[in-house]
Amino acid sequence: MKDLEGYARIEGEGSPQRATLAWWPRDFASPRLLVWAELAWRSVCLLMFISGAVMMSVAQCQRTSNRDCAAQLSIWSPLLEAVEYEEHDWAPLIAATKKSGFTGPPTRDMEEKWKAIIEGTVEQGFVAANPDSPSSGYIAGVEVFHHLHCLNVLRQFMWRDSYPDDLVPSLLRFNSPPVARTHADHCIETLRQALMCNADVTPYLLYRAAPAPGSDVPAREDFQAFHKCRKFDHLLAWPLPDISPETGLLVLLLALLLVLVLVLVLVLVLALALVLVLPLRG
Repeated sequence: MKDLEGYARIEGEGSPQRATLAWWPRDFASPRLLVWAELAWRSVCLLMFISGAVMMSVAQCQRTSNRDCAAQLSIWSPLLEAVEYEEHDWAPLIAATKKSGFTGPPTRDMEEKWKAIIEGTVEQGFVAANPDSPSSGYIAGVEVFHHLHCLNVLRQFMWRDSYPDDLVPSLLRFNSPPVARTHADHCIETLRQALMCNADVTPYLLYRAAPAPGSDVPAREDFQAFHKCRKFDHLLAWPLPDISPETGLLVLLLALLLVLVLVLVLVLVLALALVLVLPLRG
């Protein structure tokens, strides 16, 4: 043990508990006040814990969905609420070309099939809504249907010499060949811009194969690649009756209400503590 000669013990005034509270005002050092101060501190900790739990729950409810991502990556459209995705392999091109019903010499069934996927589109232009309608603004079209219309125009122009008299489309019936060709050129340019704007970066593989006639490349493309696509049927059927409104705003309001209630509880606890403290100070 070290030599303690020359040292003296410093005696503190009062009890050890009061010595540790030397910085605290004498009137505030009563056990009753300390109990309420501890209660208030515990209430603050509880409020912070519950608030954190509520914020985490709201964050989980507000997790970004595919629809949210589509909205961030697209110009606003009322059809964004109908956007859903599906993943599948594309059909073999040769078989699909023969069986899809969208290609080949024109028939009445084929014309109806093309009409079904373009039905309801309006020619582009700023056409004001009917003043008697409850809606306001302008009548509008949707680009995907315009693109399909253009693809159909190219099909019709390519098969222009194969249409029966009772199936000749308006493009060929009411326009001269130069005008029809100009319309086809417009559609080629529209589709070029659309394909480059919505550039599909899905990779597809090449299989080993005997070179095709006139080619020395020993491979063939696998155009049946796996794709992630928007469900076109949902866009075609918009507005969808089964799409429920977003509940995120409701969840957020409930969370804010819960936080408000907790704050009010904390204020009441602090007010009660002050009511008990003020007589002690007097």
